[in-house]
Amino acid sequence: MAEETTTHKHTHKEQRRQYTFNKLKAFGQEIIEDVEKEKVPTLRIPSRGTGNIVYDPDKRYYILGDRFGKRSLGNVKQIRKLGQMVYVANFCKDLVLRDKTATIREMYYISEGWGIEFNNQQ
Repeated sequence: MAEETTTHKHTHKEQRRQYTFNKLKAFGQEIIEDVEKEKVPTLRIPSRGTGNIVYDPDKRYYILGDRFGKRSLGNVKQIRKLGQMVYVANFCKDLVLRDKTATIREMYYISEGWGIEFNNQQ
């Protein structure tokens, strides 16, 4: 088993856990703030297109670049996608709090128990 590096009394794993939790919390907070202001919730989401993939020589793997798209409840077609995204974010938050991980495949099969279909069939 690899040793975890310690920085300022926190291991790298603990720092990543806190970073991830904070990102998920900020995601939810954006939605709440828009609703409280009676605005249509809109989120900036990193573009996952091939034109936004960049090689990071320090990490030695590909990462998402700086291009973003928007998801909004202002469009009826986006309601389902945004709802799914919030559900998945909540699931991820629970995983982080339990110090667990899941693959995308595991998440898909677990989501079947939620009674929500994540495919595009109408």
